[in-house]
Amino acid sequence: MPGVTAGVYTGSLDAGSEVSSTYEGRHLTVYEQELIHPYIADEFVNKGDPVILCDSGVQTTYGLAVGVALSSASAVTDLIALDTEGIWNLTVYAEDDDGDSAIEIGDRLYIRAGALPGAADGDGTGDAEISKISNSVVQVPFGYALGSVVAGGSGVIAVKVHFDPMMVGNVADKGLDHVQGTIANPIAWGTNNFNLKSVVMSVGILTDYISGLFMRAYATAAVPAGGIQGLIYSRVTVEDDCQDMYAIRGRTDLVMDTPGAHIANMVVGGMFSATLANAGATLTLADRIKALDVSIGQSATSVIATGSICGIYVAMNGILTNNAGRTQGIYIYQGGGGSAFPDYGIYIQMESANTLAGIKIEQLAAAAGYAIDIEDSGGFGYDALIRYDGVNTQGYFLQLTAVAGVEDSAIPFDVATCDQTADRRLRVRCVGDAVDRYLYLFPV
Repeated sequence: MPGVTAGVYTGSLDAGSEVSSTYEGRHLTVYEQELIHPYIADEFVNKGDPVILCDSGVQTTYGLAVGVALSSASAVTDLIALDTEGIWNLTVYAEDDDGDSAIEIGDRLYIRAGALPGAADGDGTGDAEISKISNSVVQVPFGYALGSVVAGGSGVIAVKVHFDPMMVGNVADKGLDHVQGTIANPIAWGTNNFNLKSVVMSVGILTDYISGLFMRAYATAAVPAGGIQGLIYSRVTVEDDCQDMYAIRGRTDLVMDTPGAHIANMVVGGMFSATLANAGATLTLADRIKALDVSIGQSATSVIATGSICGIYVAMNGILTNNAGRTQGIYIYQGGGGSAFPDYGIYIQMESANTLAGIKIEQLAAAAGYAIDIEDSGGFGYDALIRYDGVNTQGYFLQLTAVAGVEDSAIPFDVATCDQTADRRLRVRCVGDAVDRYLYLFPV
């Protein structure tokens, strides 16, 4: 079947047929209805107008082909020649995505397409305006400024028109590209100096929520085996010595330019959530719903000389002011669930025979406070403070290391005034009580 025809360039010619040789093809000939151009009352393009090549008639889609009209039209079927290169005097507007911004010689310029996808007409006011606004939803790269305009102003300057076939990974362009990979290596980055190495985004004054990078995967039908590998799949592989490695690193800095009585709601380094919505129906969940899934692996023959292996590491450094005990390394909030559906704040499943302890608390410096602090401000509402469910064949409820004096230093045991045959007693005191009370221990 023949390809799609654009302007006078039919798609039915033989492959390899030359279409135009004038100035190496810089001149294109298309129908007036295939152009987005500045607004004018008769809605037809004028000679000297900056234009964007689009689809015929409704002008709901467009590409990156831009130029300057070499003639005027009086009907949508008129053929118009375009110059896609050259230097032209054109009206430009000194604005960028953040507002007023001066245009300087060499600045990259963009032309407004105007017609959003689905719009009925592309000839509205504001179409084909040239500025530094680079929002790719409505803007197309047009060329480079050869003059200057003060911020917020407009004027006629010389513009180097350039038909760009793509936007490359350059901060000034605000564009991205990548090399198509294979199934084994889906995306091969950085094969030449045009491919993306990094992305830098900065914003000025904000009036609402803003995302440096926003992505959304939306599946309206069943997802095949393998699922969705997240909006971001990051994998870092190093085959030699390495200082630090991060698959994903998030950092949030709340740093006031002028210290004062400021207000903040939340300051979060990374936020993850997982939500289930399947009202009135049953979901067969083969594994779990996880807001955060962390795993660590190590080959059986690998030896780690120093350091430790941590699934989640929390460092609370720099707490330099009194916050009345409201600092938590890990804070877990349980609320909103039905009373008939019990849950656990922390659930530890121990399957390895080499497990030493479910929880270990190590104090490296003497400090006042508690190793475990249980607060029940609403009155004791637990069935039991500690519950054991299982069969105990060899373990102990409490075991103290066999070191001289540990009974007296770790737990306040004494042997004085023991009743009957008890040889130890555990001394306790309730808060606010003026006397000691005892739990007596008897040998078996």
